[in-house]
Amino acid sequence: MEYRVFNLKMEERFGLLDLLPQQGNFATLGLIEGLRKELVPSEEDFKEMEIEENEGKIKWVREKDKGKNVEIGPKLFDIIFKLLDDNEKGGRLKSQHYTLFEKIAIPHREEEAAELEKGKSKE
Repeated sequence: MEYRVFNLKMEERFGLLDLLPQQGNFATLGLIEGLRKELVPSEEDFKEMEIEENEGKIKWVREKDKGKNVEIGPKLFDIIFKLLDDNEKGGRLKSQHYTLFEKIAIPHREEEAAELEKGKSKE
């Protein structure tokens, strides 16, 4: 599996941050920490989207959110897909995960189904 690039809006970035595990083995946590650094708002984000933080709540001008291309490698992709898939199957997805699920989980499920069908047709 190759690296994949997803254009994530600020709300999706926060949703993914919320979804990422706080525990795991050293290597996995290292990958997750690298992704966290990509997802948190940068100085440029604060300027471009007029991000304001007030009493623990973050607001931004959504019309100015062009999204950020985030490159996700195969190991992180598997972790994210499993988290989305497990939460969806368990009825624990939050509204902030909806578009992430559309961008990541649904296409991956479709790819898996196509591969399975391709394997069946070869038999």
